[in-house]
Amino acid sequence: MKNLFLAFSLLFGSQIMAQDWTFTALADMPEPVSNNSVVAAEVMGKEYVYSFAGIDSTKVYTGIHNKCWRYDVSANIWESLPDLPDPLGKIALGVNVIDGIAYIMGGYHVFENGSELTSEKVHRFDLATNTFLADGAPIPVPVDDHVQAVYKDSLIYLVTGWSGTQSSGGNVRDVQIYNPTTDTWQEGTPVFASSNSRVFGTSGVIIGNKIYYFGGAKIVGNNFNSSQDFRIGTIDENDPTQITWEVFFAGFPGYRTAATEIDGNAYFLGGSDVTYNYNGIAYNGSGGVGPNQSSLAYDPVLDTVFRRGPFPEMPMDLRSLGELSDNKRIIAGGMESGQIVSNKTWLLDFNPIDYVQTNEVKTVELISLFPNPTTAQISFNIDTNQADEIRILDLEGKVQLQSMFSQNTISLSTLAAGMYIVQFFQKGQIVGTGKFIKS
Repeated sequence: MKNLFLAFSLLFGSQIMAQDWTFTALADMPEPVSNNSVVAAEVMGKEYVYSFAGIDSTKVYTGIHNKCWRYDVSANIWESLPDLPDPLGKIALGVNVIDGIAYIMGGYHVFENGSELTSEKVHRFDLATNTFLADGAPIPVPVDDHVQAVYKDSLIYLVTGWSGTQSSGGNVRDVQIYNPTTDTWQEGTPVFASSNSRVFGTSGVIIGNKIYYFGGAKIVGNNFNSSQDFRIGTIDENDPTQITWEVFFAGFPGYRTAATEIDGNAYFLGGSDVTYNYNGIAYNGSGGVGPNQSSLAYDPVLDTVFRRGPFPEMPMDLRSLGELSDNKRIIAGGMESGQIVSNKTWLLDFNPIDYVQTNEVKTVELISLFPNPTTAQISFNIDTNQADEIRILDLEGKVQLQSMFSQNTISLSTLAAGMYIVQFFQKGQIVGTGKFIKS
């Protein structure tokens, strides 16, 4: 288990914890679409965003299509592109761009009788000519609703996901690595066999030599349960097929989010807390699912997961997003509240906010807390001359205890059992933090 803590909004001396997203509406898409694959690229000096396949506003199998569009960022205009070269419509694809070619991989088809089939196809789209090339080598283990991310602008990693048919499929451990230059596949170190790592309806990002993916739907008996796990895979730079995996409990779920990277941190935007079928109806029989309207962030320096929100504009049913310059992101389509398939195009600006009134940022120390777990009180290894205030927060970021810091022990008699975060302040600025469990 990794040594980390989580919260909705913690104001430490790190930019990730002092941030927000702002949303600006752009030109609507040609029609509503959800579960589409989205990617951005620069072509001949101009930025574009591409949308491939998806499901329309009917949310039935006949509404699953192969339509493709391109958004001209500077002109604020959408235009139609050739359809995917597949006679069957599909959803839950992945897409990445390397050297001017978009690689659209996997996904699944839905048939009239309700059966489903995972696609093994690798479509290749030339962004300069807006034409599809011959398909690449098929995926060895077909996958949909998988993680798809680029390593060092040269290799595409497909991690876990669903494979097979509705009646005879399941989540796989496979890590499949595609080399666009040679049009060949290699096997990577698989994810853990536990259902906590084998999931569908997840997304991921590679930052440096680290693969990050979060949430998804895990199989527990006959149920598809929301996962609350965060996974990290470390790629061996001398042999990119060798990956060291680790997993930890994040404390909240995420299903069909869109992953991205900003300033070395991994972000997972939108999605839902409850797993659902392509029509937005929960697998657990509880009815229609709504967006969680949140953003999850992982800071590798602090080894910390955060969840922020609500962002009312943030949809669910996302596969990916467009990454523009200057930390701007594009979300195109998705599902809004009430399972309404969206035609909206949102520009997301990442805005660091300086909560501290001085340009000096203090170092935030991880403070040892003991005993941990505890039942009645907690002690700290921080001197009383280093802090003048202590706050104890629950995992939603709500302050449960607050007092002046005069001794190294505090009573927890008023707290219910659970996990908590401790913050230490000196003259209004946070100087230390820790995590403990009250049993």
